[in-house]
Amino acid sequence: MKKILLSVFSMASLSFSASAATYMNVRTFDGKVMKYDVEDVIQVTYESVLPTDYHTIIVDTTGTTSQGATVSGRIDGYYFVDLGLPSGKKWATHNVGAMAPIDHGDYFAWGETSPKQEFFWENYQFGSSMESLTKYFPSDDKKVLDAADDAVRVNWGEAWSMPTEADAKELIEGCSWQWVTNFKGLGVSGKLGTSKTNGNTIFFSTSGYYDGATLDDYKGTYGDFWTATIGERDPVNMGFTDKSGPVTGEKYRYWGRSVRGVYAHKIYSEDDYIYMFVETVGGAKEMYRLKDVEQVDYSEDYTKETLAQGATVSGRVGDYTYVDLGLSVKWATYNVGATSPIEIGDYFAWGESAPKESYAWSNYKFGDSKTSLTKYTSSDNKTTLDAEDDAATVICGKDWRMPTSKEAKELIDNCSWKWTDNFKETGKAGMIGTSLINGNTIFICVSGYYDGSIFDDYKGKYGEFWSSSIEGGDPVNLGFTDKVDHPVVGVNNRYFGRTVRAVTK
Repeated sequence: MKKILLSVFSMASLSFSASAATYMNVRTFDGKVMKYDVEDVIQVTYESVLPTDYHTIIVDTTGTTSQGATVSGRIDGYYFVDLGLPSGKKWATHNVGAMAPIDHGDYFAWGETSPKQEFFWENYQFGSSMESLTKYFPSDDKKVLDAADDAVRVNWGEAWSMPTEADAKELIEGCSWQWVTNFKGLGVSGKLGTSKTNGNTIFFSTSGYYDGATLDDYKGTYGDFWTATIGERDPVNMGFTDKSGPVTGEKYRYWGRSVRGVYAHKIYSEDDYIYMFVETVGGAKEMYRLKDVEQVDYSEDYTKETLAQGATVSGRVGDYTYVDLGLSVKWATYNVGATSPIEIGDYFAWGESAPKESYAWSNYKFGDSKTSLTKYTSSDNKTTLDAEDDAATVICGKDWRMPTSKEAKELIDNCSWKWTDNFKETGKAGMIGTSLINGNTIFICVSGYYDGSIFDDYKGKYGEFWSSSIEGGDPVNLGFTDKVDHPVVGVNNRYFGRTVRAVTK
C-alpha cells in the first residue's frame, strides 16, 4: 500500500532532531530509494501530467434510452458501450455518419475516408483493378489500414479506429446474438448483441452495401461492416443476415460498406498520471509518477552523534538513541540515567524503578529476605518483570524495556568483543561489541554494582547490567571483567544495585 505523507509542503515546516541530518526517502515499487537531505528540499508538489494520447472519457448513460441499446459513456464526444471484452476495447454505439444505432450512416470503400454516392473500380482510390493496386496489395506486406486511410480515425479523431478482424471476432464471440425485425418499435431490423460478461447490448442495423450506385440491403435482412484488416486477397468485413452471423469474411474493397468504430487507445485513469515533483536548491526538479511511489518517509543520519558517542547511533525512539545491531531488538547506546556510553548512569535493585543510596534486603521493595518475597517468587510463575517494575519502561517510556536473558545472550553471541582501557581517549574502560551482522558497534562501560552502600567496581575492571528475566529464583544479569573474551549471563542477588541498558523494538 502506498503511503504518501505530505501533499504540498515546505521543508521549513518540519521539525527533526538537531543532532542528526534528516533525509526524505522516496521509495518506488521497483525497490529503488532516492534520498534527499531535507535542508536541500524546497518543496514537494503534485501535478497531473496527462499523456498526449489521453482522451476525455465521460461516464454518461443518458443515451441508452434514446439509442435503444446500452450507452456506457462518451469518448471525445462519441457514445460507446463497454461490453466487458477481454481486450478492454470499447465499441461505438452507432456507425460513422449516423446519430443512432438505427441509422445506417455513411458508406465507404475500404481504405477511403470520404463517403461517396457510387462505388466502382473506376473511382477507387488505390487502383482501378486488383492488378493495378497502388497500396494494400499482397506483396506490400500491409495487413492493417494506415491511420491516414482509416475512415473512423479520420472522421472521429485519433481516439477511434476501425476494428481489426481480431476485434470483430472478439465482439462476435463475446456476445450472444439475436435477430430483431423491429428494433424498439422503430421499424429497423438488425442484430442485437448481448455481452456474455456484463449484459450490456449493442445493435447493428441491416445497412447492406453498395456495388456501383445501387444500395443492396437484401430487403432489410443484411448488414455488412468493414474491418481494418486485409486477408489473403481482399479486406475483411463483419456481416450478418436474418438467418446467420455475424461472421467475418473477405469482400471486394471498392464496394461501399458501413463502418463502426472502436476506441483504439488505452483507457487511462487520470490518477495514473499524477506526478510528484521534488524541487531542491539550485533549481533541480525530480519527477516521480505517483502510482510508482510505494512510500515517502523520513530517516535521520546519526553520523555526527555517532562520532560524539564513540559507538554507532542508528536512530532515536523518544528522547533516547539506539544502535541497530541486526538483532531482534535495538539496544540503547547508553545506560538509564546516563547521557552517553561513557557515563555509568543510575543503579537499581532488580524490579525497582528508582535509584537509592543503599541497596540491601532491608530496603528492598518486594521483601526483606529471599524467603519473604511478595512478588516474583517460585510460586507466582512470573519469569519476566511487569512493565510497572521495569526501570527502563518507567523512566524511558513504554517503547523501552529491560532486555530479557535471551536478548542478552543474543547480543553476546552476535557480536565480537574487545576490552578497552581507554574508550575513544575518554579514560573509560569497558567492552566494545561489534555486530557480526552489520558491523555496528556498542560500548558497555565498567559500571560495577552496589551491595549495601558499598560500590564495587573491581577497580574499574568490572561491568554488570540487569536483565528483566528471573531464573531459578534469582534475576539474570549480564556481566564482564577485563579477563574474559566476552560478556556472560548469570544470576545474582536481586537487592544489589546494578545499571540498566534498555532495548526497544
